[in-house]
Amino acid sequence: MWLHRRTEEPSLTSVKCYWKKSTLSGIGTTLKFIKAKDFAQNNKVTEIPNNDDFIDKIVQKINDRSIDCQLSAYFKDKSEVQKISMHNLICTFIEGNENLSFETFLNYCLTEMTDERCQLVESATKAQASSDFGVSKEVDVY
Repeated sequence: MWLHRRTEEPSLTSVKCYWKKSTLSGIGTTLKFIKAKDFAQNNKVTEIPNNDDFIDKIVQKINDRSIDCQLSAYFKDKSEVQKISMHNLICTFIEGNENLSFETFLNYCLTEMTDERCQLVESATKAQASSDFGVSKEVDVY
């Protein structure tokens, strides 16, 4: 009983607020409920600025400063080694083809895996032991 009476007393640290109380503070005491349309006082529609070239500006800054970040993995050109990784081959195949059969994927891989690219992958694979970023870690950037 004593504890219940203490909760009804004002807090010792409370200060009278001279600002308007929020609309939600009246729910449960003076208001039973409030509708979403009651929140908005004005029906003014703000116009959203055109930001069509925003991502292009960001990508340009990333390329100008040679920044290596998560976003750059999606927008910078892939190396010849990355172009024939299985991950990249599957992603580009799905994006560019409607016939998603094994035979069409195999034909797509045969056209992408040129002898020059395979030789580059071979030399990069042999050199990856001395590198901090090996060919086998290529998928981590996606």
